[in-house]
Amino acid sequence: MHVLKGLWADGPFTFMGKHYSLTNYDSQPKPMQRPHPPIFLGGGGKRLLSFAARGADIIGILARSMPAGDGLDRAEETEAHVAEKVEWIREAAGDRFERLELAYADMGGGGYQQSERRSRAYRGAYAASCGTHPRLPLTT
Repeated sequence: MHVLKGLWADGPFTFMGKHYSLTNYDSQPKPMQRPHPPIFLGGGGKRLLSFAARGADIIGILARSMPAGDGLDRAEETEAHVAEKVEWIREAAGDRFERLELAYADMGGGGYQQSERRSRAYRGAYAASCGTHPRLPLTT
């Protein structure tokens, strides 16, 4: 995120990282939205959600991937798990939290009733954790 934001800013950008570096690079064209377009990051683990909370504008809350990479851990689609993830985001975001947009994308599976159960869990956890957060889209 730091590199993207730097490349989208006015003027040249320099970055010295562990794996690569940029020196006085002036990326063109610059985005029309200033200071930059909204950055959307999503995930299900504490590390990624905390990273997103520190710099993204929109954060998608998902179940974690299964260890073998063959789908999502549907056991995480409960009100308690979603509430825990919202709390991770709140802690990492600090004062930024009220400006964040939180999103939930139902990745399908299990039919309409399962989708409704997941949506209710998300909305319930969100209401319990955030109260009246001003920006709560629900994408299904």
